[in-house]
Amino acid sequence: MYDFTSQAKMLGYAIQALKEVNVYEQASFGGGTALSAYYWNHRYSTDIDIFLATSGSLAQLRAAIQKMNICEDIRFPGNYLEVLISDTEKIQFFETRPRMPQGRILTSIWGFDDIYIEGIEEILVKKIYYRAHKGNTRDIFDIAIGLSKNPNFFQQCLSEEALKQEHLEVFRHTLTQIVSNQDLLQIYQDEIALMEPAVEYCALAKNAPISLLKELEKSIFTQRVR
Repeated sequence: MYDFTSQAKMLGYAIQALKEVNVYEQASFGGGTALSAYYWNHRYSTDIDIFLATSGSLAQLRAAIQKMNICEDIRFPGNYLEVLISDTEKIQFFETRPRMPQGRILTSIWGFDDIYIEGIEEILVKKIYYRAHKGNTRDIFDIAIGLSKNPNFFQQCLSEEALKQEHLEVFRHTLTQIVSNQDLLQIYQDEIALMEPAVEYCALAKNAPISLLKELEKSIFTQRVR
């Protein structure tokens, strides 16, 4: 349904750099693009997110990409590497340990064989762990789908110690702000429309902030009474 030709090309660049620096085996393709292109085909996504289980290779990756001459805008603030391919497309490299016990699978995508892709729960956990306070529309939509397919997702994250109660509290606060503000809700709906959600997910996408908030409140209450 979605044309990921450009994203496949960017993944090729990332793989080339990872292999040159000898960290390919430690790298996994994750984020919203992996979620849509490999698992759900639920929305359009532009970026390529690569997660490295080891540290200390970002500077070498930057040098490898500079030699490829694929762009002039490469940003390296120190804790991640960002390669801006266009105004709307970028490759990002992050050094961060997996949070779930089975964080990735070895598979194929877009003609690339033997590539590690993060598991669904791993992708969603990172969205909450690192960005619960931001309230990104794409994250809310993705997490809502994940919860619809795995109703025990929040409890699983807590039991695996991938998330703490405080992470869910932050996410609940963020969703409460969105749900209680008509301007923020409209921004959410406008951004959802730009993503062109697949037909089977349209209703879920529209109601995701409210439905997620209800499920979070139930999960948090359950944890408190234990």
